Amino acid sequence: MGLTATVLRFCAQEKLPVAITYIDAQSLREPLTISLGRMSVAQALDSILKQHSTYRWIWRGGMVEITNEHSPSGPRNVLDTVIPVYELKGKTTVQSASVLLWMSLELVLNPGPRGFAGGYDPGDVSQAIGSVRLVNRSVGEILSYIVVTSGADAWLVTQPPEHLDKIPVFDSYALVTRNDVESYLCGSGGPISRCVGCSYFSDSRYATTASASARFMWYRGIGGRAGCPLGASPVIKS
Repeated sequence: MGLTATVLRFCAQEKLPVAITYIDAQSLREPLTISLGRMSVAQALDSILKQHSTYRWIWRGGMVEITNEHSPSGPRNVLDTVIPVYELKGKTTVQSASVLLWMSLELVLNPGPRGFAGGYDPGDVSQAIGSVRLVNRSVGEILSYIVVTSGADAWLVTQPPEHLDKIPVFDSYALVTRNDVESYLCGSGGPISRCVGCSYFSDSRYATTASASARFMWYRGIGGRAGCPLGASPVIKS
């Protein structure tokens, strides 16, 4: 299991919401050999990430954020795009909130009269967030808000850094619902299952708008927990 999958599984087991803002071939393909032993959660994260020296973690806004010193920024990273107004009216499932974010991003990147057609599974009503109006927040900040508010597990990029300025933007990131990490690591429906140890995001079948719209089903929700339990001992030992 590579660094990305290890971080996802570790944070899920420790009930820590996580944002993985950078993924490269090494973090997906190179297996880690690590024994965490008796250490705090913070020490365990340090031990995992030191296997790839350019990765860092910080505790930001109620969640673990995984970064990399080579992360693109500004126009080279769609996650830095600022959404002028992101508004949810009433109780909204995570999947619906995610779809609204995608639509808002598309309208910022491609302004002018346009609409959206099609349908999607609205998702689990037990994983929902209330009314909110966020002004001038980046895509990454909004994703983290959805995570920390809804109680799901993670959001992560699903493209290598050199592709984070490419269209369609729907292929750029994914949300992982609560208790759904294992299906992303091992199942056939999620982005990690097709990426870890596989073709590294190069499958052209996912490069069209039609394919992107069909992926509403696994544009997952995410959430967070209060507090910062990074001084606690981890549940898993290796």
